[in-house]
Amino acid sequence: MESHAASADVPGPQDAGSLFVRQSSGLVRAFRPFDAFCYAIYADSIIAAAALSYQVGWPFNRANIPLGIVITCLAFMPTFAVYSMLMHLMPRAGGDYVWQSRSLGGFWGYILIFGPLMIGPWFFMAGNVLPGATLATAPLFVSLGGVLGAEWPVHFANWLVTKDGQFAFYCFYICFAFVVVALGMRFYARFQRWSFYIGCAGIVTYMIILLTTSHGEFVSSFNHFMANTFHYGNGNAYQHIIDQATKNGYHPVGAGDWSWKHTILIGPVLAYTFLFVAWSGNLAGEISGMGQYKRSLRTILGANTFAMVVCAIFMLAVISTVSNQFFTSSNFVGSALGNGDVPVTPVYSIFIMSMVSSPWLWLWIMITFSAWFWIWPTNNFVGSTRFQFAMAYDRMLPSRLTTVVGRTGTPIYALALSWVGSLIFGILFWYTSFSKLTLDLPLFAAIAFGGSTLAGGLMPFRASTKRIYQGSVLSKYHVGPLPLITFLSALGLLYFVFMIYLYATDSRYGVNSKTGLWFVIGLFALAIVFYYGFKGLRRRQGMDVSRTYREIPSD
Repeated sequence: MESHAASADVPGPQDAGSLFVRQSSGLVRAFRPFDAFCYAIYADSIIAAAALSYQVGWPFNRANIPLGIVITCLAFMPTFAVYSMLMHLMPRAGGDYVWQSRSLGGFWGYILIFGPLMIGPWFFMAGNVLPGATLATAPLFVSLGGVLGAEWPVHFANWLVTKDGQFAFYCFYICFAFVVVALGMRFYARFQRWSFYIGCAGIVTYMIILLTTSHGEFVSSFNHFMANTFHYGNGNAYQHIIDQATKNGYHPVGAGDWSWKHTILIGPVLAYTFLFVAWSGNLAGEISGMGQYKRSLRTILGANTFAMVVCAIFMLAVISTVSNQFFTSSNFVGSALGNGDVPVTPVYSIFIMSMVSSPWLWLWIMITFSAWFWIWPTNNFVGSTRFQFAMAYDRMLPSRLTTVVGRTGTPIYALALSWVGSLIFGILFWYTSFSKLTLDLPLFAAIAFGGSTLAGGLMPFRASTKRIYQGSVLSKYHVGPLPLITFLSALGLLYFVFMIYLYATDSRYGVNSKTGLWFVIGLFALAIVFYYGFKGLRRRQGMDVSRTYREIPSD
């Protein structure tokens, strides 16, 4: 990897027999370890995406959510340790694809990444931006209306949560994301860093409000807030939401009436958020300092630990203040009933706003909540472009996708393709029944990230990767006769098997429909068509792709 980006006229194939498109990637190591730490936390999206995870976890009404967060994050620790080792051993752009294609073989590396992590982010984008309209931006305008003493921001907020309003916001957002990523990863890192600082200041604010508000005070303030801001509930919105849930068959329970079974079973739902520390693998080639294993380990495991501790404590404070019955009933109403007759999505950002009377504090709460949103979905573009780049670098997609421009080092054609793909998926998401497949994406991600976990475990034994492993400091670490990376891989895969089994067999996860099955099969079939199509094309051009997969791409 060069210290500066290649220009737009970076040469293509040097000759018909060369393995890779060119000798140097042209990407820029713009991220420091702290930036990678923030990137991993934003991939989890511990405030915005987490709110959605808690919502769809309503079937597990007796789950202890804070404890479930701890169990789930600890279960992912072996996998994230493997990821930190892979980022140390083979720091390349599009990491998961490179690791899998070199360890498992080109075919498996290609099909396990093509659908879930290259095309999947275009669909993820729609699902990720949705809470930006309903959970962040609409309440932000409500708070702005309070500051200005005007009705138009509230009317705009009400329009924003309609289908057309959400889609208009989505179109604006993907243009915003295109610009942020096009400006390069140095700009991205600065934007992300300041978002993180503001977001953390917000969490401190939320905790102070929660810890200084009693349950009785919350009930009173929530009823007053909903009646005066949204003209809802006739002064009894709190009980109305619980009654609406129970009348529709839900059975909320108190915080003390939890069970181990539901606490463990909610794990695959919480994985919708906490699995995505692994998303940092796509940027492995653009993070400085990953050659030092302990730094890589601290970065990835540190992000998971931060997410676990912050979210567990935050959720304990939320549930202690608003009550478990109300919190889980709100999740049911918001998710299963599509908000029911509640004029705004009942999530903790609204709950916390209601606990204070100052419109200026409302505005600060929503600005900080938005800081957890705006940079988050942009990483769908980052990840997809890096996987496109890595596949094209191996000549398994059009070489044009490896073109990087200017000092930013942005793979501009890959970014443009991601924008178009996201627009198409957005139209399908909002104006067809395609949105019902949203929960299939965590299954896709689990398969892909599980593939990387397996690839790491096999790396000490595969001919194409053994030399790199033996030359690293990791070769000194063993658990009995097994290399440490293999032992951790086996532990990590146990939880993936558990999750995938539940996704496939239990309808409460919203994954195992016939339509979802055909969607998954269709994307894998498309990947196979592309794989053999490009392999055949390169063979006719005199290139042996199987040789490419026996070599490590240049830095």
